[in-house]
Amino acid sequence: MSTASPALARLRAGTQASHAALEAALPFAQAGFSAPHYLRHVARVHCWLRPLEAVLWQADWPAALMLAPRRDKVRWIEADLMAGGWTAADLATLKAVDWLPGSPGPAARFGLAYVAEGATLGARHLYRRHAAALTPLPLRWWQAYGEATAPLWKNFLTVLEDALPTEADRAEATRWAAAAFDAFRLHVAAPAEGP
Repeated sequence: MSTASPALARLRAGTQASHAALEAALPFAQAGFSAPHYLRHVARVHCWLRPLEAVLWQADWPAALMLAPRRDKVRWIEADLMAGGWTAADLATLKAVDWLPGSPGPAARFGLAYVAEGATLGARHLYRRHAAALTPLPLRWWQAYGEATAPLWKNFLTVLEDALPTEADRAEATRWAAAAFDAFRLHVAAPAEGP
């Protein structure tokens, strides 16, 4: 897409401050980012992502979205943690963060999916940047969809435009997307406590 569609432009503009605050809080640019740092990070992502996936992918979605590969990103994180020495008992200690601002309707779910799916693009960049230094961890969370990451993002954007035809829809999606970015920053990037 050479120019952003109205829905994408609204989401980008409406979440710019939340996204910038999140980017500033992430630890990946710090010197010495290591495997233990990664494991602590993805453990917190797990706590943020679990409630999101519980409401996000259970709903009805347009068939054009190619839903199957998008489900169960929590399992990617669990694979990373297990590869890093965690046990099933350790995984059971992770508590989901209660951050969702209510029960999302269709437009809100697209706002949440915008954050969840957009995270795969950033993850692929981080995978390329850090994979060698974090060997032997598989970095499954950062691998995202592999070579299918960009095509699946483009597919999402196509469906997004049809799903948010009105300004009211776009505003609702944007409100929920901003809440997701803010919750990620508070509970994952700069948590007061946790793993």
